[in-house]
Amino acid sequence: MTVQEKLQKLDEMYAEGNLNQAEKQLKNWIGDADLEFEKGAKLTFYNELIGLYRTTGRAKQGAELAEEALKLVDELGAAGTVSHGTTLLNAATVYARAQLFDRSLELYAQAADIFAAQGLENSYQMAGLFNNMSRIYGEKGDDEKALSFLEEALKIISAQEDCEEEQATTWVNISYALMKLDRLDEADDYIRKAIIYYASPKGCRDPHYAAALAASAELETRRGNYEDALESYEKALKETENHYGRNDYCVMLEKNIGIVKEKMGKKS
Repeated sequence: MTVQEKLQKLDEMYAEGNLNQAEKQLKNWIGDADLEFEKGAKLTFYNELIGLYRTTGRAKQGAELAEEALKLVDELGAAGTVSHGTTLLNAATVYARAQLFDRSLELYAQAADIFAAQGLENSYQMAGLFNNMSRIYGEKGDDEKALSFLEEALKIISAQEDCEEEQATTWVNISYALMKLDRLDEADDYIRKAIIYYASPKGCRDPHYAAALAASAELETRRGNYEDALESYEKALKETENHYGRNDYCVMLEKNIGIVKEKMGKKS
């Protein structure tokens, strides 16, 4: 079985929700790659396992594996390649999930340098990298820098073909950054553009509509328009449950609904 065929099998496991089986299989493939001295295949499976650790809440374990993957890049003599950049990107993302923000930003910056050197400065990879860096700066409380990276990501995305979905997601992210800077009218403009897309035939089935509704609710809460905020939060909750079922985002939305109802009670 080729590496590509193994990755297809892995995708099937993910689609079926067999994460434990996927982890076991990845570890077996890593062991096989060791025995067969297939370091390139081993790096591919390392990157997959890093992502699995991240999505299953084991970010610190993923960060430890990321360091092993970066050592393997050096052993392969692959420094400066797109493969190196991808490994750095995965490592940075798992470090961010582990709340190790300074190390994460260091790795993201290295990945950005590699992508630029490889002629990928206007690629979706770079846009995603900028989005992730923005998220970290937001966590660190540097809202101006968070906004600047989102604006850079938007420039890249807007230049792509068929970019409406990614544009709308970025508009919503920008609106949150603007709200943190108390630039509410500008945030409103971005939210309106996103909601227009989600109301279109192309965007009406997009599960990210809930995020736009939640952003609208946040804006109206800040403006003191609690009835409008409540309506948007409840719509966002319904959208989320319809697309994903009950999850942590639903719990957060319900918490926000409770806060808005409390504010409405105090206002009356």
